[in-house]
Amino acid sequence: MSPLKGRSILLVTSNEIYKNYISDLLRIWGCSLYFFEKIDDALMFVASEKPNLTALIVPLKHKGTAGEQIAKLICDEIGKSVPWICMQVGSSSCDQVVPSHQASAVLGTMFTPEELYAEIARLQT
Repeated sequence: MSPLKGRSILLVTSNEIYKNYISDLLRIWGCSLYFFEKIDDALMFVASEKPNLTALIVPLKHKGTAGEQIAKLICDEIGKSVPWICMQVGSSSCDQVVPSHQASAVLGTMFTPEELYAEIARLQT
């Protein structure tokens, strides 16, 4: 049995490759995944369901909104702080600053299953 079994994670991304990759890994590890392409849909979901999330996984930037802002909006809507993992999606750029001081973890563009697993496992529930 995976130590991650039962963890609940919300993912925001419009990248199908990352969505499928992360979804498959979390399913194998026994995690619940809530996936949203649109920030507004994620906010409506958390406002109505108030899920007990273990973590958020958000990109550095999603449709013009910084990952840090996405995490703040979701946490504000839930009414509690939730650790979040920032993932760099696509080609990295020197002018993109990863908010590592705000994120619980930062995943590079080509992260391995082991890296994702380790970052989720170390988050406190």
